[in-house]
Order: sequence, then C-alpha cells, then structure tokens
Amino acid sequence: VRVSASDPLGTLACPYLSRGDVEETVRFHLNHILLAPVLSASVVTLATAGEREDEVLASQGARRRAMSDEDVSALTELLDDDLHYSHTKGSVESKAQFLSTIRSKRIDYLAATPRDVRVRLFGGTAIITGLSDMKLIYRGEQMDFTIRFLEVSHKADNNWQLVAWQSVRYSPD
Repeated sequence: VRVSASDPLGTLACPYLSRGDVEETVRFHLNHILLAPVLSASVVTLATAGEREDEVLASQGARRRAMSDEDVSALTELLDDDLHYSHTKGSVESKAQFLSTIRSKRIDYLAATPRDVRVRLFGGTAIITGLSDMKLIYRGEQMDFTIRFLEVSHKADNNWQLVAWQSVRYSPD
C-alpha cells in the first residue's frame, strides 16, 4: 500500500480491487471499529438495567429506614447536597433543613410502605413514582395517610442520592 497526500486511502498493489472497493472496505471497517464500543455499551446497559433498578430501590429503602431510625449520618450520604424536598403540605426544604427536621423530630417518620412503584432510568438518573402508606407523628399528633410521590435520584460516587422529592396526599375516588 502506498499512501500520499493526494491519495489518502493508498493504492493497493492488487489488480482485483478498484479504488471504490478500497473506499468501501475502509468505510465498512471504520464503521465497525467506531460503532463496536457504542453497541457493546448498549448491550451492557440493557443487561444491567434490572440490576440498576434494584440498586435504586435498595437506596430508596435505605433512605426510608434512615428516616424512621432518625439516622442523620446515613441520610447525609443518601441525599444530594442540592436536595429539593417538597412535603405533602407544600413546604420545601433543602438538605440541611430536611436533616434538621429529622434531627428535631418535627416530623417523626414511623413507617413508609411504598407500593405500585415504577422506576425509570435515564443514564445515571432515576425517576421513581408510586404510592406510599405513611405513618408519622407531626407536631405531637400521629397521622396515617397515603401519598402519591415523585422522586428523582442520581448516581454519584457509585451511590444513588435523592435530588428531588414531591408528594401529595392520595385519596382514591
């Protein structure tokens, strides 16, 4: 093969291949070389989507346990620094404010039992929706109710962290 500036593909010393055949062969191999990592990454993503969904749900469970156990240390790791936590009554708290709420027991989460949960993954971001039966003490009064929630989590440093939470009281019609 001889390569020059005027002939970047080179001229094969083979009488059986035309310049068009050489160009087609080079394009074929470049496409396969360039697409191979993309295709294999897609296969890996498809193969591990269920595992990533399980990770998200495990993180969600760990967060619920930390809330009911008032484990501020664990919550610190499970919540993103830019947390936007919107309660059912409409108040919004940052991460520091939410941790203060847990620490002070202004809201004492006794139990949260999710159901009808759906996880949708978009790369390193998860959107989780569902219902949750809540049992808590708010300002000294025990309350039991169901909420519909929307949460957004993202993977940071190999851990799923809650970025946003929004919930409303649910009342079946």
